[in-house]
Amino acid sequence: MNALAGYQGPYFATDEDGDGELDNLGQAQYITTYLQAAALMRSMSDMGVRYTNDTFSIDNAGQHILFPDQVLERKTGLCIETSLVIASALQSMGMHTCLVFPPGHAQVAVESWEGSGNWFLIETTILPNENSDFTDEANAIMTNWDMQYDNQPIACLTKEEWAAYLTADQNDAGDDCYVLDCGDGALLGMTPFAN
Repeated sequence: MNALAGYQGPYFATDEDGDGELDNLGQAQYITTYLQAAALMRSMSDMGVRYTNDTFSIDNAGQHILFPDQVLERKTGLCIETSLVIASALQSMGMHTCLVFPPGHAQVAVESWEGSGNWFLIETTILPNENSDFTDEANAIMTNWDMQYDNQPIACLTKEEWAAYLTADQNDAGDDCYVLDCGDGALLGMTPFAN
């Protein structure tokens, strides 16, 4: 791949038996989306962006957060701030993206392919990453795509695993996990920060 094209084309699809049908479409879609998510995380890491667990400011209106350009400029961000950077980039590429809010945390999820129901859950608190965090997994996926990984920083969740993750008690208090579908956010007038 030489571009971040969103869902425009499964780059690794092939017609292996020559019948005019793509034999590995699901695999190609999975790999294409994983590589784009990994490229974004790797780019942030290469830029020197680090997750910070610093205190944050709250007033009666809510938590104050940095915008994505501020995170990239300052090279640091809370979980919600680094998640917004990745979510904005994925949303700007036209990918089905969600912000996920387990109790006291924020993550990003991108559907492996539009309408698949399978999701990549991206954990930005692992910034910075070693290049091997992505290349080892990408190489393994490329050679044996049935071996879907649930490792950090990008975990693949099937429809069933995604539903279980969202409905599971997230801590001892039994607090809920909330999701903001960025596409639905657009219906409310919210747009990606990158636009």
